[in-house]
Amino acid sequence: MTGSDHYRIPKEPGGSGSLVLALLVHLALVVFLWIGVSWQSRDLGGVEAEIWDTHYREAAQKAAAEPAVAEEEEALKPASRADTQIAKADIALRQKKAAAKKQAEEEKRRKQEEKDRKKADAEKKKKLADEQRKRELAEKKAREEWRKNELRYMAGTSGTGGSGKVARSTGNNRLDSSYERLIAYKIRSNTVFVVPNNLDGNPAVEYAIELLPDGALRGEPQKITPSGLPGFDEAVLRAIKRSVPFPPDSTGKVPRSMITKHYPKDKH
Repeated sequence: MTGSDHYRIPKEPGGSGSLVLALLVHLALVVFLWIGVSWQSRDLGGVEAEIWDTHYREAAQKAAAEPAVAEEEEALKPASRADTQIAKADIALRQKKAAAKKQAEEEKRRKQEEKDRKKADAEKKKKLADEQRKRELAEKKAREEWRKNELRYMAGTSGTGGSGKVARSTGNNRLDSSYERLIAYKIRSNTVFVVPNNLDGNPAVEYAIELLPDGALRGEPQKITPSGLPGFDEAVLRAIKRSVPFPPDSTGKVPRSMITKHYPKDKH
């Protein structure tokens, strides 16, 4: 042992291990401080926390559900608008069909009315034509009867009577029987009257007629004796007017006046 060995500090046992431990402790402390500073500087929006309090948990669920309901309602809105548009289109289509049906029915009714009107006009024309044909046929028969009566008159014979007769002439000369029958037949053929089934008797009407040389009426025929049937009296008056012009007698002249008598029922 030298003299310098007496002045050295003896080494403590485990001294190097304590130093290493101290360094590790300081290093760990620095690391923890760095982690703490880094954690505080992070964005707090990224932190999630679960609340276990029941009241706040229900509130949180309700708040989370409201946006979902709103989104669902928004999703349903286009469908609702589409349904409304479809309903409006359906209503418009039904209204259009109803209007078309009404128009078709109106057109059908108008055509039917036009058809009925034409049918009525045709029937009326046919009736008038039939009446005209009957009058022409009656006049033709009257002319034929007149010719036959003329032949009988010339042969000195006489015919039979009818449902009317010309009673007498108001002039100086009486009418011959054949001419009386001719005038009575002509007026009778133009008389349109329906005899009542319950008519009692066969009342006659008498008219006084004044004529012009051409066979036309000089004036209105005058009713001398009414039959008691106003309808029949008017029918005979109309028949007298329809019989114009009156034919000349066997002398070739038209009598100036005469009295004609007619019955509603045929006289044989």
